[in-house]
Formats: sequence, structure tokens, C-alpha cells
Amino acid sequence: MRAHELRRRALLGNQRQLGDGTNISRKTPPTGDVFTGVSALAVGGTHTCALMETGGVRCWGSNASGALGDGTTTDRNTPPTSDVLTGVKAIAAGSVHICVLMESGGVRCWGGNYNGQLGDGTATDRNTPPTSDVLTGVKAIAAGSSHTCALTETSGVRCWGGNYNGELGDGTTTDRWTPVVTGVRE
Repeated sequence: MRAHELRRRALLGNQRQLGDGTNISRKTPPTGDVFTGVSALAVGGTHTCALMETGGVRCWGSNASGALGDGTTTDRNTPPTSDVLTGVKAIAAGSVHICVLMESGGVRCWGGNYNGQLGDGTATDRNTPPTSDVLTGVKAIAAGSSHTCALTETSGVRCWGGNYNGELGDGTTTDRWTPVVTGVRE
């Protein structure tokens, strides 16, 4: 599916990412909360993930690439009642992937991986959060459509994934399947 089609569908809400139990488009915000106890949200192309106040992660919406992290590729139209990962400090979403910053300073990613945006050295989709970090010593993360970047504790930047327009900052347009040092010095 092309990026513009993903964006159009996300605006329509027809991939279940609204979390209201339907796949119906909404033109106005709901009058009540989808659920509570959330400290941050990350919204991908067709999925939504919540970082809970407890440090857990819960995702819903389209799950074709495993971005919900529940071990399936089944779409979900409401937030789940259990966490797919705990010990999380921050969360970021790309079009079909999720990356989290663990409380330990490590980064873990799952979901679609066609450009290496998970940083695990492969192009294999992952439908569960990994048990090991792709990078450590991180203090912030961000995700683009098909790439991810991390701000290290030494104030350097490392990025991985799709690099069509040089978004990884390494002076090339070559996709990178593992974190690379960008032009921002460490």
C-alpha cells in the first residue's frame, strides 16, 4: 500500500485505529475516553499505541505487519486489556512499526520491517516486541514513515531504516538495517 493511501485510510479511521470498537470514520471527537491511565500516545499510519502510566504498552488498529505486538496479525478495534511490553519510558510510531525507549535506555522495535526500520539487521517483520535492545544509551526516540532515530546519552544521533531522501543523515540514500551514526556528532 502506498504512503498516501495509508494516510488517507488513517484519516478515515477505517483501520480500527480510533479504538472505539468500530471501523467507522468519525468527523468529531468522541464524548468519552477510549480508555484511561495513559501517559503518552504514538500514532502510526493505521494503528495507535498507548504508553500506560505503569510503563506498559498497548496497541490497536491495523495489524497486517504485526505492529500491535500481540503475536498475531489480527486487527483490533479497541485497546487491549493487557500490555505487550512493560518497563517502557517513551514510544514512537512509524507507518507500520513501533519503537520504544526502555527505562534502561535501550531501544526495542517491532512491526513492519521492509526498510530495516526495526534496526535488528534484517528486513523481517516482527509481531512481538523483542527481548533485546537494538541500541543502548539512548535518551529519546522518534520514528518516521519507515525509519527510526535515537538521541544518545552523549547527544549524538543514530538512525536506521528507509533512507530514500537522506533522512538517516549519513550522507547517503542507502537503507540501513542497523543504527548508524549520522552527521550529528557524538
